[in-house]
Amino acid sequence: MTRMEPRQHVGGFTLVELLVVIGIIALLISILLPAMSRARQQGNVVACQARLRELGQLAVIYANANKGSLPWGGDLSAGSEVVNGVSASLAYDWSTKLFAGLNPRYGDTYYRQSLNTSALPYARSIFIDVETPTGWGGLQYSCHPRLMPQKNNNYIDPPTNAPLKPYKLSHIERAAEIILFFDGVICASNPSDFIGGTHESNTYWCCQPIATYLDGGNLGMISNRNSLNLPVNYLLSARNTIAAMNNGTSIDAGTNQDYMGPDLSATPGPTANLCNIRFRHMRDKVANCLFCDGHVESRHYYGSKNGVANVCDILRKNVNVNQ
Repeated sequence: MTRMEPRQHVGGFTLVELLVVIGIIALLISILLPAMSRARQQGNVVACQARLRELGQLAVIYANANKGSLPWGGDLSAGSEVVNGVSASLAYDWSTKLFAGLNPRYGDTYYRQSLNTSALPYARSIFIDVETPTGWGGLQYSCHPRLMPQKNNNYIDPPTNAPLKPYKLSHIERAAEIILFFDGVICASNPSDFIGGTHESNTYWCCQPIATYLDGGNLGMISNRNSLNLPVNYLLSARNTIAAMNNGTSIDAGTNQDYMGPDLSATPGPTANLCNIRFRHMRDKVANCLFCDGHVESRHYYGSKNGVANVCDILRKNVNVNQ
């Protein structure tokens, strides 16, 4: 007769113990996820700063090859040339000029560089901010409108009644305080893709190469970005001017939004922020800026502060330049 062995009790977790473990795991996740998200955002800031430093190095290389002068901000009416039997525009901006110094085989105009579309997204990656919509764009940084102005013989500087021209690096006073390149407001090739304030990925995202609305709103100096004349004393730190007296105050940072309209007029609302600096990092609170001496800093957007709208820690002394 076979003797029955007593059944052994197999240990395990009770329902209460499982619930406690699940609760602890959920608590840890809730603590770690925000920290991981912030670390990822900070990583994007650092990556953006690295690209701006590269742009600064390219600007120095360009200046050394061009009698110390920075490039023009752009020229959309530069005429045309014949390329492979086709009439091609000679239009360019500062990024195509700097890129040509790095990769001469691509040329220095929009048209010539567009002939290499398969290689450009990778090759021009230093001109693309890391925290922007996924639709590829050719440029997502803007330049200072006085240091690197639009090339146009009718673009007149009122204090001198002479056409603007790019500054020489050696001519820029307080180079460690003046910003040259920075995160720009991006716009879509098809504004209708900007739905409900969100970015769609099936369009071409880029920014205006020249920040012609930099600090324009608060000073009331620019009423139309298509105007060929700068307002008197705009972004100048000359003595006995309003700009000089306000050097220690915040610039008007704008609405800190990307472009949402089909025109370039300075109408109220998000469209008025085109051609301006964009604080896109760290949840729309931080913008990276390259200064004229080559160093990069992060600056912060505060919105309304002490009853003043569009406040940031970029001061007028950081944008107002010597004549």
